[in-house]
Amino acid sequence: MSYFPHLLEALPESGDVTKATLELLWRAAPEQVKELDEIFAAGIQVRISHGGTPSLGVAFNVLQIPIEALQQLWLLAHAAWADFLEFEKLKADRNALVEKSLILEAVAAAQSLSKGEVPQWPTGIPSFSEAKEGDQAKAVRVLYAMAVAWAILHEMQHAKFYENADKPNEPIDEEIQCDEYAADFLLGKIEKYFELTGEPVDHVRGKRAMSALVGLYYIAKLSPENSVSETHPPIQMRIRLLFDRIGSQPAIHFWGFATALICGLNPDIASTPISEVVVSSRDLASVALDKAFK
Repeated sequence: MSYFPHLLEALPESGDVTKATLELLWRAAPEQVKELDEIFAAGIQVRISHGGTPSLGVAFNVLQIPIEALQQLWLLAHAAWADFLEFEKLKADRNALVEKSLILEAVAAAQSLSKGEVPQWPTGIPSFSEAKEGDQAKAVRVLYAMAVAWAILHEMQHAKFYENADKPNEPIDEEIQCDEYAADFLLGKIEKYFELTGEPVDHVRGKRAMSALVGLYYIAKLSPENSVSETHPPIQMRIRLLFDRIGSQPAIHFWGFATALICGLNPDIASTPISEVVVSSRDLASVALDKAFK
């Protein structure tokens, strides 16, 4: 999976990107081709929008993707990956010199975009078109593309509920089921993906789970309509459900990535003494989540 079509370069002011979105989702999870055929056979269209409400949304079988939402996901993906690399340095050497965390700057810029303001773009994060080549740049692009895919899939499940007139009675349950749908799409048939490509299952699961976490944070915290309310579940609960979805299955880098992201978003917990028994990177991520987003 060496190439992802992206939606941040050479965009029209507005326009139909249905074909590009189908290709994005197919390259993210080609083993789900039957499910994709069913989604797009229903006639859903995907359009890029500029201005207006800066969040993904579906109405009348049209998914609107604001350019601001893509910029937000790029900010989050780049900052989260950069912070993870610094976290790995500290794991190897507690005395290592590390760069300043980028995630809070990225979130601040993303929040400005949500308000329709011109953001103060973090100096450590290039624009999409300015991203350098190399393994780390490729990793960020893949993380970003899959996070976009996760967010799109979440919104498509909302559309399916309304199309089939079978959405859950409680809005919180609907949000959770949309999270579950997006996660299952990316994580549910990884063994079949291995049969198609030979890429190790733990690598694929880790990469996709990291992307799901970035997409989940965007949907839960940066979409204007998804602020904590009686109709939307808290971010801690939503991340916990993703953690449970991964469970004990091998997922290379995921738990370290999750710990770095959670601690970056909640810097106070990084210096909080840990009283729990921590025997694995999964335990550490779980303890960090317990202390976060209070």
